[in-house]
This record gives sequence, C-alpha cells and structure tokens, in this order.
Amino acid sequence: MDIFCWNIRGFNCKTKRRGVRKWLKLQKPIFGGLIETHVSSVNAPKIINGIFPGWRYDCNYEFSELGKIWLLWHPSVSVSVSHKSLQSISCLVKLPFVTTELAVTLVYGSNHRKNMKHLWSDLIFLASSPQISNRPWAILGDLNQTLYADEDSNADHFSSTRGMREFSQCVIDAGIQDLQFCGSSFTWSNNQGPGIISKKLDRIMVNDEWLATFPNALGVFGEPGISDHSPCCIFLDVGKQKIKRPFKFFTMLNDHPDFAILISECWNSLNFSGSKMLTVSKKLKHLKSIIREFSRHNFYGIEKRVTEAFDHLLYCQRELLASPTLATSTREREAHSKWFSLAKAEESFFFQRSRVNWVDVGDSNTQYYHRSLKSRQALNQIIFLVDDNDNIIDSNEEIQQHVL
Repeated sequence: MDIFCWNIRGFNCKTKRRGVRKWLKLQKPIFGGLIETHVSSVNAPKIINGIFPGWRYDCNYEFSELGKIWLLWHPSVSVSVSHKSLQSISCLVKLPFVTTELAVTLVYGSNHRKNMKHLWSDLIFLASSPQISNRPWAILGDLNQTLYADEDSNADHFSSTRGMREFSQCVIDAGIQDLQFCGSSFTWSNNQGPGIISKKLDRIMVNDEWLATFPNALGVFGEPGISDHSPCCIFLDVGKQKIKRPFKFFTMLNDHPDFAILISECWNSLNFSGSKMLTVSKKLKHLKSIIREFSRHNFYGIEKRVTEAFDHLLYCQRELLASPTLATSTREREAHSKWFSLAKAEESFFFQRSRVNWVDVGDSNTQYYHRSLKSRQALNQIIFLVDDNDNIIDSNEEIQQHVL
C-alpha cells in the first residue's frame, strides 16, 4: 500500500489504537492520514509517536480543536504542506521509488451544507492552483456526501438531492473522477438494526494527470474493522523492483525428527558428473528448493502455529482437570509435546534472526527478539540517500551509482 486515509471515529480509545497498530503492521503504509480522531492537540503528539514511532506529521488544529485531520508520513517520504482548511489538508508528496512528485488532498467533509460548499470551492481552487494543476492529484477521505443515487441504500435510483448536484458540479469544475477501485460499493453504515442505512461517503478521486502517470493505480476500500467507515487505500503499482533475497538456513530445522532423514535420502539420491567440489555445489543448490518446501510445510506461520497449539493445550488441560481419564491425559501430553516443539522452534527462529548471542538459557521472551529483529531490519535497509545538494535518491539504480 502506498497511500491511505481512514475515518476512525475517535482515537482516544486504547482498543482502537491497538486495532490501528495491527492494521499498520499488516498493510505497511508509508504515507496517509487519519480523520475524525477527536484527540486534543495536547495529547496528539504522544499518541502519534506511540502508534507511528519515528514518523512525521501535520494536523489542522488551527481550524478545529477536535483533531479533524492528521497527516502522517514515514521519514523516507518527503512532504510539503501547501494548503489547510477546516475540511482538508493538501500537500506535495515524494514517495520512495516513485520519480514523480504527487499532490494529495486528505478530506473530512462537514455534515452542514454551508460548510460543504466551502469544501467544493476549495477543491475547485486547488485544481487550478500552480502546485497541483500540472501534477498527479489524488483526493481521498470522508466527503460525507454521495454523488449518485445508488450510493445510498435508502434512496430510490432516480433521486437527486441538492448536495449531490453541488458535488457533481464540483467534480466537473475540478476535473476529477473516481479512481478505479475494488471493495464494497458502500463505505459507511449506521448499523441500526431494521433502520440500517449504508452509503458511499468515502472516496478516492484523481485528475487526468494521475491517470496518465499511474494507469495501473488501484483504489481499495477495506473492511471497517474498528470504525464504521472503510479505510481508503491507493496502490500505485509502479513496478517496484523485487529484491531477490538470499537463501537462509535456520537451525530450528535440525530439531525436526524427519529433517535429517530427508536430507540424507535426497543427498544420496542425487547423482552429478564432474569434480567432487562441483558435485557438492550442485547438490547444495538442488537442496535449496527441498529445504524451502520442508520449512514452508512444517514451520510457515510459526507464531500463529505456536498460539494455536498453546490454545489447544489450555483446552486439553481444562478437559483433563474436569475429567481426569487416560484419554484426556493422553491428549494433554500430546498437546503439550506439540506446543513445546513449536515454541522451541519459534525461539530458535527469532534467536537466529536477531543474532542475539548472549541470551540466558531457558529464556523464552520472544518479544525481545522481535524488537532486536526489527531494529536490524531497519538498519540493514537503505530506503533513500541524500546527495551533497540535498536531493533525495530513492531508486535502486541511482542508490547503487551514488554509492559507487
């Protein structure tokens, strides 16, 4: 994912913040915004730094005390804010591995028609402004207004309100249109039983320059999850170069009882002609795919497997305590053996990945390994370089040439 905007309907709740953390970990965005946070300007820095550590941000608290819009970006992204109002923040954005500078406007439309007219005027003004008129431009967020009759589950297909007509005129005057998207046609629901209403209030709209520059870009409206609004996401699909990762052998494979037997059988069955060193080299190369497949089959998603095995162990233990029989005792021992084996493999995996050489014997605190692993990944990754003229170099080819 390259760009996101999400109306989260309040961010003071710890449960919501935990949900956003999980969403960020899964989606891995580097630029976007949260709207309708209801977080005070005093508490905003602490919450933002807790959810987006190391990220930079800008907000429109000068227009609202309720935290209407948070603009957020990873340090690898260059952002210059060009316009702010009560209902929008516009900026110029330079994303890593994208040569073109983008214009992005995050929107949180008002419920009041008078304020909505100000939003339409702002968008029309921005469309012709020098900062945006010749650049790819994306508008995303909660506009709080439908554009077509079928975007309201409670309206007939021939209805046309004044708000819809004013929005339609804005779309024409600003020269924008919906980005092709996948996901639900409705992005908001009131979830009120028999009186349920669903509408398309959240949108991703772009200008002609955007369509010409990113013809394969796709908008995605995800599941609301912690909110009653769907998150708006943009995938640019600019053909980023896929990094070929080297083969790595993890020692946890040695603890599997079938691994040594498999390797022995495969090694002895491979016959290559040539010198002894060449034969060894060919056998090792052939074994890579076999080891990868074995690891994928037995240890893929090791964290999830450990969690599931532990939950099953707890169930078997409750069953044993409630009904101590030979059968329940056997199931408990088998569940414990499976969990212990997977947990040991998980600890070995993170131990090797984090390269921690001084862990105490018996310490199973994998949270430390997670932190160490993430730290090493951050240090080993070159996202961009800055030359003597303060120009950002972010493509793989340019980085290589600059280093040389």
